[in-house]
Amino acid sequence: MRYVCITTGAGAWTNKAISLHLAKKKAGIHNMDLEMISSVPSGPVEIIQKSDLFKKAVGKTLKCFGIIEASQTRQQLSACVGVLPTNPAIFDCGWSDNKDPKYILSSVGGGLIRTYEDGTKDQAVKPYVGDASIKRRDKPWIAVCAVAIILEDQVVPSDLDYDKKILESIQRFE
Repeated sequence: MRYVCITTGAGAWTNKAISLHLAKKKAGIHNMDLEMISSVPSGPVEIIQKSDLFKKAVGKTLKCFGIIEASQTRQQLSACVGVLPTNPAIFDCGWSDNKDPKYILSSVGGGLIRTYEDGTKDQAVKPYVGDASIKRRDKPWIAVCAVAIILEDQVVPSDLDYDKKILESIQRFE
């Protein structure tokens, strides 16, 4: 089983690194080591709360699908990420620097529903979506974070992270 939670945040500061840190902090992922992925492997998902995901994630690698973007020149940033918990689950994300935040939200949510209904001819369930937006005010850097955090419940041997000592001890016994 694959567990997923949606989280979002936005931040502004005088430099890029801190504005990104603030956006991630508001999303609750500022102190996490996440592996960013551009596509999610096929399969079912269960949507859970962030606190439950973190309890299950102890000692496991978390993957992150979505948008983490910063800008010094744009006046506004909006981002959205969504998942349709069907089998297989469908993920999508998007961002814009000039569209109404509601447009991005409806674009991602509507796109998830259209993708499912076009492929199955069945009516889709309601997608889970999260969005974040920020307008430039008095800080030169703005940032948004809209991500789906993904936890694989089962560990596949090819995904295990062996350290050198373990590999050396295995090789000695072969």
